[in-house]
Amino acid sequence: MDIECDYCHALLFKVEFRRNQDNKKHMGKMCCNQDQVKLDQPPPVPIALYKLFTSDDPRAKAFRHLLRYFNAGMAMGSISEVDGGR
Repeated sequence: MDIECDYCHALLFKVEFRRNQDNKKHMGKMCCNQDQVKLDQPPPVPIALYKLFTSDDPRAKAFRHLLRYFNAGMAMGSISEVDGGR
């Protein structure tokens, strides 16, 4: 991911981007539809979480080492059943 959309600054793989008639790089409808879709900037990352990803203290290193386990646990926790009446 080393190419940036000229409109929304999304990161693109080399095989994803195209150029329009103005020679601007974009992903078609995969990111911002050539600046037709505008999203607000996400809020800043909480400082405690930022430190877990960037610090070299033992807790941060353990967090990064176990990150896949945390992610899998949260993914399973977000599954819910909708009564479809099968």
